[in-house]
Formats: sequence, C-alpha cells, structure tokens
Amino acid sequence: MKIVSLTENGVGKVVAKAYVNNNSKHFNIIHGSKGFWEYRIGIFDNYAKPENEDDILELNKENYIIKPVMSRANDDFYKDARGNIVYNLTEGNDDINHDCLVLWTIPNKRYTDVTYLVKGQCDVIAVAEHGIERPNNVYRSPSPVVEIFGSSELIWTAKKANGEKVRQSVKYNYKSGEFIIGAVEEIPQG
Repeated sequence: MKIVSLTENGVGKVVAKAYVNNNSKHFNIIHGSKGFWEYRIGIFDNYAKPENEDDILELNKENYIIKPVMSRANDDFYKDARGNIVYNLTEGNDDINHDCLVLWTIPNKRYTDVTYLVKGQCDVIAVAEHGIERPNNVYRSPSPVVEIFGSSELIWTAKKANGEKVRQSVKYNYKSGEFIIGAVEEIPQG
C-alpha cells in the first residue's frame, strides 16, 4: 500500500521523523498537532534506522504493510491513551496494488463542529487531532488515519463563525489510484 497525506487542497507525500534515544533508534510517522493529539506509527525495520535526531525518511514506495502491535501483558492489541490501536509499518513484498493509507488532515481554520464520514471500502484505524489556538478560541478537528482497500469517499462537514455549514467530499478511484478532491461548498440551509 502507499501512504499519503490528504488536506483540503490536495494529496502529498509523507515523511517519517527520527526518534533517537539510548534505548531505541527508529522512525515515526506523526499525524495530528503537537499540543492536541498526535498519533504515531512506528517504523522499526532494519532498512530504516536513523542515526541522528534530525533524520527523515520519505515514504514514497507503494509496498508498505501496517501491522497492529500486540500487547505483551495480555492477548490484545496495544492501544494509545485515546484507545487507538497502535500500528507499525514495514515494507512488504513487491505486490503493488492501489491500497492506500491516508493521513487525513481536516481543515479547522475558524471552523467549529467539525465532523467526518467515510464511505465505501475503507476503515478509520485511528484518529488524531489537529488544532489552531487563537486569542479568543481554539479550533480543533479530527485527523483520521484511513486505510483504503477499494473505491471510497471521505467527507467532512463544519460550521463557519457566521453559522453557515460547509462540506468537502474527496473520492478515491481504486482502479486508477487517484483522488478526486471536490471544492469546499456551503450546505444549503432549510
């Protein structure tokens, strides 16, 4: 599967950041905002070992596999403090398909009541949080991690400061492996 970031403006590449301390050297994919909620996917493969704290790893291949981390304490998956199952990423075999892991950053620039919906052949495997602090308000939005394994649609809705509701739809064409990003549009009242 490939890994991409998705915003209201388009699809981008994902870069993992190094985590280096006395006990471990590995890369993490970090999704969400610092100070709100960050979700991390670890990369512990031998092919990707950072040497320095400022090392990065571009994730530009299409043969990645995600695997849930099993807890040693019990026979269940390890979860973060918000209940998200923790995953590690590794390179798979050379089978290339159009499966996709999407790090979806839903906009929150002066929006409130931000919600999302996924339709089709996809699952939300975790949710981080993206946010912006302003003097009179804090704007937050969920930042889902979506595993896509067929044609799908991702939709977010929100309320503007004037009370008007807006939405955006993003469709994923599994056959072509392309995203079709719709415009942010107002939802008619009534």
